[in-house]
Amino acid sequence: MWHMEFQLRTPRRGERVSLEGIDNVFTIFAVRRQSHVVDLRLIGAATMIMNDVPWNALVYLDEAIATY
Repeated sequence: MWHMEFQLRTPRRGERVSLEGIDNVFTIFAVRRQSHVVDLRLIGAATMIMNDVPWNALVYLDEAIATY
């Protein structure tokens, strides 16, 4: 698992992310700016959804891969 420093930024729908301590890869499918939370869908699973995940808990995988 990659380690990245967390920066509070506005996530975008469709970005691939993970969570610290979780090896699964999710895609963001809903962003709520006022409450700074997102809803995530597990890639490869139609029904695994995590609701109300705080922005600062996200690890942005597309950026981590791009730095290698």
